Amino acid sequence: MKFDQVIAPLGLDAFLANHWEKTWLHLRGTANRFADLLSWDELSAILENTRLAPPHIRLAKDDLTIEPERYVYTPPGAGNAPRIDPGRLVAQLADGATLVLHGVEDIAPKVRALSDSFRDTLQARNHVNLYAGWQSQNGFDLHWDTHEVMVLQLHGRKRWQIFAPTQDHPLVPGVPPKPTGTPVWNDMLNAGDVLYLPRGWWHAAHPVNEPSMHLTFGIAPMHGLNLLNWAAKRLGGNAHVRRNLPLLSDAAARKAHMAQLRAIVAEALGDSAIDDFLRDAGEHVHGRPAIRLPQAPYDQVAPLGDESLIRLASSPRLSLTVQGDKVTFNAYDKSYSVPATVKPALALLSDSHPIALAELCAAVGGGIAAANLKQGLAMLAQAGVVLVETQ
Repeated sequence: MKFDQVIAPLGLDAFLANHWEKTWLHLRGTANRFADLLSWDELSAILENTRLAPPHIRLAKDDLTIEPERYVYTPPGAGNAPRIDPGRLVAQLADGATLVLHGVEDIAPKVRALSDSFRDTLQARNHVNLYAGWQSQNGFDLHWDTHEVMVLQLHGRKRWQIFAPTQDHPLVPGVPPKPTGTPVWNDMLNAGDVLYLPRGWWHAAHPVNEPSMHLTFGIAPMHGLNLLNWAAKRLGGNAHVRRNLPLLSDAAARKAHMAQLRAIVAEALGDSAIDDFLRDAGEHVHGRPAIRLPQAPYDQVAPLGDESLIRLASSPRLSLTVQGDKVTFNAYDKSYSVPATVKPALALLSDSHPIALAELCAAVGGGIAAANLKQGLAMLAQAGVVLVETQ
């Protein structure tokens, strides 16, 4: 499943223009359209076979977190890891607790694939939490989140209340006052429905005495403070920025100091600042490619042919910088420099889908550039920067 399918029948352009970072959205869907992402049987298997412990699993009831000792135990003996106690877990759920699993994209392959589609479409990192409840007690009270929220109701239903923000683009919990008016939406979210809430929109989900499971995609686009923090770290290399403030000097000296400081900051925040910031941030994001066992170790060292499929492994995309007749990029904290003629092919690489070598060679026009590309990709395969697959 892809992001476009989640917001269907609404198109991406309409979603971005009318709702993204602006206002809430409820989309109705057929009852089973998300059921295949994660079934009750798959959730049961995860709980039975995965060594989950806080903070990866949490139980909440009436806006309080239930002590882990009431449903998690550690077997006696050195080196044993905590694990779920099935009987006591089920007893807590029967008593009205909401089950929360954090980072479901790391343990459920179909959720992971959809998480990658969210990332690529919205150009923002995300994490996916699962919420499941059976009784009528709320897991959490009325609150807002510091990121964008997309809720997919997989099974069952819940009643949601939504209130407008009480502060524009809030970031600090506890600062915006709670809403006092009536909700802008107070209705049922049924299986197959989608609910989108921009950052700062207040909400509460109310169980209705039946099994319910939903996924919450917490989407965290970069904001202005992220950019300024990045710029501040870079400016630490400037001697004037590191100087003490002229607290004991006269007004003229202070004015001159600030004029120079403003000029330095203005240069750091030039027109290319956003692109530079995103490029640097991208170098610290690891890729999440599929691993094709048992064949993968053989494909990785096989000679590259036109039908070889290349998938990026080190990051979602390569951050490419052209320097003269070379293009440079970082992967796994190592810098690479290759002929700039191969840039069009490298720009096509991603961790979400493989591309045939023939298509990559066509992107650079063949000839010497294609030969350089094949040589470079073989080097990157040896270093694990890309994965090679056979069709």
